[in-house]
Amino acid sequence: LYFYLILEANVVSKFIKQRFTISIFTFVAIFLIFFVVIAMLNLLFILKYVVIISAIVSIIYLSYSKIRNDEKSDKIIENNFGIGIFTLIFMIVFMGGINRYVHVYDEYSHWAFDAKSVIEYSQLSTNENVVSCTRSYPPALSVWHYFVNIFTNSSNESHFYIGLSLLIIIILMPCFEFVNKKNKVLLPFFFIAIFFSAYLLGNVYSYGSLYADYALSAAFAISIVFTVIFKDDDKKMQKYLFLSLGLCTLVKPSGIVLAGVLIIIKFLEDMLKKNEYKSLFKNFKNNFCYALKKWFKLGITLILLFVIWNVYVKICNHFIFNYYDFTLLPPSLATEMSAK
Repeated sequence: LYFYLILEANVVSKFIKQRFTISIFTFVAIFLIFFVVIAMLNLLFILKYVVIISAIVSIIYLSYSKIRNDEKSDKIIENNFGIGIFTLIFMIVFMGGINRYVHVYDEYSHWAFDAKSVIEYSQLSTNENVVSCTRSYPPALSVWHYFVNIFTNSSNESHFYIGLSLLIIIILMPCFEFVNKKNKVLLPFFFIAIFFSAYLLGNVYSYGSLYADYALSAAFAISIVFTVIFKDDDKKMQKYLFLSLGLCTLVKPSGIVLAGVLIIIKFLEDMLKKNEYKSLFKNFKNNFCYALKKWFKLGITLILLFVIWNVYVKICNHFIFNYYDFTLLPPSLATEMSAK
């Protein structure tokens, strides 16, 4: 898994011409969004073959690039710097996840259950083979666990925690884009702030939980970071915002709210920046049209992503008998009771 991620991130880096810290996020984001769509077509089983083929093609491509020697030394050093950070974090995440197991009610009822079901059947929980009461939840995390399981091929529950923590860190990797040769002394502070920020949200939203909330907040946070990194390039900003906010939408139903909030904030910011406050209302129509034209495509695309998933769930529920009966649950698992 480690070598595959580095391999693909280096290939993506050559195409998007960004450092490793951004390319690894880009690869994983595109990968997840694409395979959520593939999973909706009930073709998730092809993922293992895609991994094998893409690895072979990437090795050939990088070997060819190495022979041509068309990469600048500065670029290689910058990528090695990002790989070094990722390697250190990967080892910490791996050691921190050892011997963890499913232990919280919501993990039993959805997060771990859904991941295990997807791994077992190579199908989403919208399929009739899976007895699930949370079919409407977006499947990005379950697809990610399925991907990790291709490499681990194990039923050990600790792999869920390692996999989710790894995804969170990959999402946050672009934060290290601010670290360079001139300010590399700040690297330890960046590392501590980013890696341990989960615990600022309490014991629930941490690396010891399979809840989606921290992955969701990480995707939203990196969206804000992208508005800073690409503040001088609107086209690039919107491309990366689509990836990060798209992840928000496919991680949890409430993700569309966070995506909408950020777009509205940027929309209002552009309206205010175009003219001074005194002339804002005089030129309201022009300002509104300018901001609308800039953010309309991204907003509509994210809404379509959200709507397509929910329509898909409605269609599945219409044709599939939902035989998850809460009345059959013992009192200890009743949904109105708190987990002990």
